[in-house]
Amino acid sequence: MIEDKIFWDIETLPTLDEDIIADITASVSPPATMKKPETIQRWRDEEMPAAIDEAIKKTSLDGGTGRLASICWAKGDGEVVGSHTAGDAGWDIDIERNLIAGFFAEANTFYEEVAGAVLVGHNLLGFDIRWLWKRAVILGVQVPHWWPLNARPWSPEVVDTMTRWEGPGAKFISQDRLGRILGLGGKSDIDGSMIADIWDAGEYDRVLEYNGDDVAKCRKMWARITQHDGLIEPASAAPVMVEEKPAPVVEKAARFLDDDEIAEEAAVAEAAIAKVEVEKPRKGRVVPRFLRERGLAA
Repeated sequence: MIEDKIFWDIETLPTLDEDIIADITASVSPPATMKKPETIQRWRDEEMPAAIDEAIKKTSLDGGTGRLASICWAKGDGEVVGSHTAGDAGWDIDIERNLIAGFFAEANTFYEEVAGAVLVGHNLLGFDIRWLWKRAVILGVQVPHWWPLNARPWSPEVVDTMTRWEGPGAKFISQDRLGRILGLGGKSDIDGSMIADIWDAGEYDRVLEYNGDDVAKCRKMWARITQHDGLIEPASAAPVMVEEKPAPVVEKAARFLDDDEIAEEAAVAEAAIAKVEVEKPRKGRVVPRFLRERGLAA
């Protein structure tokens, strides 16, 4: 059953906290195998800066030190929605706080509607669930009472496609590799290790597109693994706007039109065609309604 599932994923960034960075810098030391002073000094001059940079980047893997870059989700077979945390000047802690609070609110409403939602993602148990909980605590965001912080691979409230495929306590398998094994294709031309550099280059929409594509592909993996036989939303290049719904079709009794009505219908059709040619499909950043309502995004 797909109706009670929330498919979701996050992208994260390293810390900007000067104290944490200072602690990391002080803790980086040359390999214990180096004994000669000149060798150690050469390492400090040539390799230590890169070692410090790598250690700082790894803070993105811990919700206690990292920052949220983006989050995307989909309810059941619905549209993939989400947003990144960048404002006019880059990463914005207020947008991050409200994005996390908004996601929890959406998840909590869904949880109540379906009498117990099931979170689905890749490596949720080893990363996403606890990462987001830690970050929420730090930012003072209320976490839903049912958030499965201590869930296990067999817990009914969570489906982790990684442990569902490999089994409890088994080796790590990336989403990219599992997707290829299942015949669903791999990821795009970027991966999670590149997110920080892409973000620093100001390509926030690209991060969001990658995040949204991960959610769509994870849903396909879940369907293949569980042998779900219903329809699955195809993977998209970017999350779609939830407001863009097709207009309902109203059936009317058939009748003949007079010359004036034909001319009016033709004018309406020409205007609609011209509008389609002018307007381009919107891609890139998708801002959930709750952020716009709070004036935190355009």
